[in-house]
Amino acid sequence: MGFILRATTNRSMRKPFTNTPWKYVTSSLGLGSIFHFVDWTRRVNLETNCINEEIMDHQKQKIFLDTIAVGEEFNDEKLVEELAVKAHRL
Repeated sequence: MGFILRATTNRSMRKPFTNTPWKYVTSSLGLGSIFHFVDWTRRVNLETNCINEEIMDHQKQKIFLDTIAVGEEFNDEKLVEELAVKAHRL
């Protein structure tokens, strides 16, 4: 990308390639480094977001299980019947 940008800039300014041959290499490496850093930052942010989402899901599930452990399961008759059947089998 940097090579193409430098080549079109020099062509529009009517500068020959022989005047600045190292600028093609440095601009290519510079733009490549910038694109690499932007892509790496985007991936790290996406991974962090996914990890935080998994943590939130785990916390929601833990809160739900804690509410069941307190005694709200006795409000549901089907659950009480299932527990009675399981207890009877033991």
